[in-house]
Amino acid sequence: MTEASEPRSAREVFRQTATQALSGSRIVSAVQSWIAQARPYVRASVLYQSGSRIVGAVRSWSAQLGRYVRGSFLSQWFTAEPDPEVIVIDLRETWTVGPFIAVLDRILPKLNRSLEQSRTAALAVAAATAMRAVPIRVLGLILMLLGAVVTIGTLLMTEAMSGVALRVLVLGGLVTLTGAMATLDRRD
Repeated sequence: MTEASEPRSAREVFRQTATQALSGSRIVSAVQSWIAQARPYVRASVLYQSGSRIVGAVRSWSAQLGRYVRGSFLSQWFTAEPDPEVIVIDLRETWTVGPFIAVLDRILPKLNRSLEQSRTAALAVAAATAMRAVPIRVLGLILMLLGAVVTIGTLLMTEAMSGVALRVLVLGGLVTLTGAMATLDRRD
């Protein structure tokens, strides 16, 4: 078993990570197998060997495009070695961000104290906890309530069953039924 060497550049880190991630993939193996099987046919094809101007132009264009991409600023930036000198800038001392940070430093402690005593915040925390525990059931309950509101609102607001009102009524009923089915989900 060979050990992976320590990567020396960002490109090598990416290549090593991608190799490790794709090493056991059945899809990658299938594609590699297909390419290996197709390679003799491609090389034997008339276009590959004929020196066709179209094939030559495509090869030239793809090589030129590859050079442009490898030489682009974004590619160079992504694959550049990190600068060994680390510069730390305290944003509190800047003119653009400093005043906003000062305001936040004054307001956030007061907001934090008021949130601890807020019933709305307690309700939001309880809703978030329920959503994390059983997300499908909570979403189903929300859909069921939304569908019921749409259905009842459509029934109360329309006097005669027009085509649009009937479609909205059916849609509200379907959303209500979908929500009701989602509340029956028992996966945790």
